[in-house]
Amino acid sequence: MPSQEPVQVVCGIIHYNGQVLATRRNSAGRYPLLWEFPGGKVEADESPESALHRELKEELDFDVCEVTPLEWVNYVDRDFSITLIPFVCKPAQTEGPVPHEHSEVRWIDPADALQLTWAPADIPLVENLEITIESHGNE
Repeated sequence: MPSQEPVQVVCGIIHYNGQVLATRRNSAGRYPLLWEFPGGKVEADESPESALHRELKEELDFDVCEVTPLEWVNYVDRDFSITLIPFVCKPAQTEGPVPHEHSEVRWIDPADALQLTWAPADIPLVENLEITIESHGNE
């Protein structure tokens, strides 16, 4: 059981034209080659929304708009725990994303999302993905 405070991690459920953006982790580190929604750790001096914008810019050279927070997900593994802070958002640009830290990026149909193998903390978001996108305007 982890002994430290959970790490706050943001992720963006970026949707456009009926699809959502999925990113595949690289082969190094925790959960290699599993799929996730893009994002990363919240730094001590920033808000979760600021962290989302920073992480998406760093990892994908990508900007988003219409950012709406969702219910947080707590995930505990043997040696660490995270609080996943998800946001639903839309692209603020037409080009990209460019994967700087991921092995692959893919626009997927929400109905097909469970066909990919996801990082454990993202699974509750994936299980409700169709409802989430539908309730936030699938355009």
